[in-house]
Amino acid sequence: MLPNHIVTSNSLSLAFQSILAANQGRNCVWAVVELSSPASGNSGYWATHSTQNVVQVIGQALKDRIEQAAVRNSGQAISAADRRNINEKIAAEVGVQGLRDKVGHAEERLILAWPDIMEDYSQARHGEQPDTARLYLSDSPCTLYDGNKASNNISGKPPSCFAKLNLLISENASITSWAIYYRKPWGILQTKKQGKMSLDQWNNVQAGQALVTSNERYQAFSPELEATAKRAGL
Repeated sequence: MLPNHIVTSNSLSLAFQSILAANQGRNCVWAVVELSSPASGNSGYWATHSTQNVVQVIGQALKDRIEQAAVRNSGQAISAADRRNINEKIAAEVGVQGLRDKVGHAEERLILAWPDIMEDYSQARHGEQPDTARLYLSDSPCTLYDGNKASNNISGKPPSCFAKLNLLISENASITSWAIYYRKPWGILQTKKQGKMSLDQWNNVQAGQALVTSNERYQAFSPELEATAKRAGL
C-alpha cells in the first residue's frame, strides 16, 4: 500500500496537477517518478513534495522572535551578518534531524516510499517489473557542497539527495535506464545572493551545481516539459 504522501497518476500532467492540489500553490519542492516498460508500453507516475519538519517550523518561529526582541530592545533590526549567522545555526540543526512522519526533502520522501512504489507498479500490471525510470524534480538535488543544508534525514543513507539518488540507482539493477530531469538548479537562490557570500560559499554553490550538470543522467527541463508543468499550474 502506498503511503499517504505519495500520489499515483496515469500521466505526467496529472502528476503535476496533484502536486499543485496538495500544496495549494506553486512554491514547493517536488519530485515525480515515472516507471515504465517500453516492451509492454506500460507506465505509471508517482508524485510527492517536500515538507517541513518540526525543527524547521520552530526555527522560523525562533528567528521571528529574535528579530522582534532586537527591535524592541534597540529599535533596530538585526544586522545582515547576525541574521545570516542565526540562519546557518538553525540550518545546521535542521540538517541532522531524523525523518519523522515522512518529512524531509522531496527526493527523500520518494526514496523512503520506493519499495511501495515498485510494488504498486507490479500489482497493477500483473506482476510486471519496470526497467525504465524517469525522475522529474522541481530542483536539482542538494549535494555535499551545500554543507549543513545538505539533507541528512534518513538513517543509514548518505548525506545529500544527490548521493541518495546515486545509491537508489545502484541498488536497483533491474532498472536499466535512468534519467533525471530538473526544472531549476538547486542553489539558484544562493546564486542571486552572490554579492553577499564569501568566496568559499560561492565556490561551493558552483561546485554543487557542476556536480549535477556534469552527470550524464541529469538534464534540465526541455521546453516541452516546462510547458507541461506550466499547463498544470506549476
